[in-house]
Amino acid sequence: MSVPEAASVVPVNLLEGGLSITGKAWKQRPFVEFDALTLAQKKEIPLSVARILSARGVTLHSFESFISPTLKENLRDPSHLKDMDKAILRVIKAFEGGEKVAVFGDYDVDGATSSATLKRYFRSIDQDLIIYIPDRMEEGYGPNPLAFDRLKEMGVSLVLTVDCGITAFSSIEYAQSIGLDILVLDHHVGEETLPVAHAVINPNRVDETSPYTYLAAVGVVFLFIVALNRALRDEGYFKDKKEPDLFALLDLVALGTVCDVMPLKGLNRAFVAQGLKIIQQRQNVGLNALMDVADIRQQIDVYHLGYVLGPRVNAGGRVGESSLGANLLSSEDTSLAQAYAQKLEMHNLERRALEDGIFESALNQVLEHHAEERILLINGPWHSGIVGIVASRLKETFHKPTCVLCEDGDLYKASGRSVEGLDLGGMVIEAKHKGILVSGGGHALAAGFTLRKENLPALRAFFKEKLPAVMPEPTQYYDSIITTQSITHDLFDRLQLAGPFGQGNPEPKFVIHDVMLISVHPLSNNGYRMVFRGHGDTIMQCFSFRSKGSTLEQALNKGTGKRFHIYGKIQKSIKYNNIQVILEDLAYA
Repeated sequence: MSVPEAASVVPVNLLEGGLSITGKAWKQRPFVEFDALTLAQKKEIPLSVARILSARGVTLHSFESFISPTLKENLRDPSHLKDMDKAILRVIKAFEGGEKVAVFGDYDVDGATSSATLKRYFRSIDQDLIIYIPDRMEEGYGPNPLAFDRLKEMGVSLVLTVDCGITAFSSIEYAQSIGLDILVLDHHVGEETLPVAHAVINPNRVDETSPYTYLAAVGVVFLFIVALNRALRDEGYFKDKKEPDLFALLDLVALGTVCDVMPLKGLNRAFVAQGLKIIQQRQNVGLNALMDVADIRQQIDVYHLGYVLGPRVNAGGRVGESSLGANLLSSEDTSLAQAYAQKLEMHNLERRALEDGIFESALNQVLEHHAEERILLINGPWHSGIVGIVASRLKETFHKPTCVLCEDGDLYKASGRSVEGLDLGGMVIEAKHKGILVSGGGHALAAGFTLRKENLPALRAFFKEKLPAVMPEPTQYYDSIITTQSITHDLFDRLQLAGPFGQGNPEPKFVIHDVMLISVHPLSNNGYRMVFRGHGDTIMQCFSFRSKGSTLEQALNKGTGKRFHIYGKIQKSIKYNNIQVILEDLAYA
């Protein structure tokens, strides 16, 4: 059965007044028609799917590598990264000298997976590794003298910092002064000056030429492990013992890559595609426990990594014990892993309650005082572990770069999220150099910083000065305009050809053309279940999430009997084995 193509009648002006109900423009994702036609003919796939692939840059030449990404094709020799070989030699020296080695990781998912991946590898080669995750409230983000003092007291002489360290100049200098050698394994944007570490491995070093600028920290860690394993093999380390299976580590590499919202292209795409296969085998005791707690019984996909497992791993660092995530993911004790997973589940429930309360307070602050501003800086007496999530939700709500600040004595600690086309991380680093911020860093779409309270007006002024004269237009891209009759199991199955989906390879979005709203039913998760009637009197079920209080909710509650165009994605219900639409926006037909 072939996949139905786009609606034969495409309205000239799809959106009344040019914008949707949420104030966004809908634009078709551009594709190359010749490439799409060639793919459809040569690979015998529907033209609608070929257009989706073309919109993601796939050509006949790259088709096979895109749909079946492999490490063999995408993994370069790790030694091309600066300081890689130097770091490997230092670790081997530590092994030979019986030194104590520790990993200092960030408290988010990327930090937890990076730390746990190293721990699992070290264990597989009969080496010990101490995991140290800083307490968010007591120590804040990144390497700090207190942590280094503690590690020194434990007899550690070599520390690997993962997902942090590239801008920890004074802390790493302190570590060196007390006899700790530091290896930095990071992916955040670096500055012209490097920390005085023994080695700094980071594809985003200013002087680096690696193509792997899009890797998460856990991806950098995996390259480090590949290089270390090869060096140990050359040294004869595995002469009398079994060499570890590095592919078994890709489950955590996939989890960290997706949760850090890294683009799913090149090597990352291979990491996630292969990592999902490993996860299906359920070999990781910690992941198994977490999947059981989350009641995941179907096949794992990117959605489960980013929206089900990731938030639970993150919960420990946000409102509980920072080390819980790393300890869970590195555990080989079933009972202990189950206990960790249960704690994370409880922390995640607490996190959700805190998040909803802070979001409502921050939302009111925006509406009352900052609705006209082009960048949102919202502050309050909030929990520092939650502000990043709230910043993300506000950014999605208003389509503006957003920083949410929490009070900490005479300081503000902030987490920010940006929109496509605005480099928030670069702005934060520049503000730090100008002395406006105490500390800060990040990348284009996300950043964190600390500033003195009295400097908040100066930061507002600086950000406003740096913003472009014309802000990026709030835009949602769709891949095709279809009718309700087109929404079938066959369409869903064919779309999976373009997966796995995520940052840089967006899940296909569609406009469902000209449907009538029949009924609306509120859900317990602040969303709605809707029933629409479309072409040929076909009935379509839709769901929306986090719609409470939005313009979308207002339109739905007043829209029964009215005709709409729907913007959203197609999803398969495992429970009911039917195809449904996740509604993200509406426009009047």
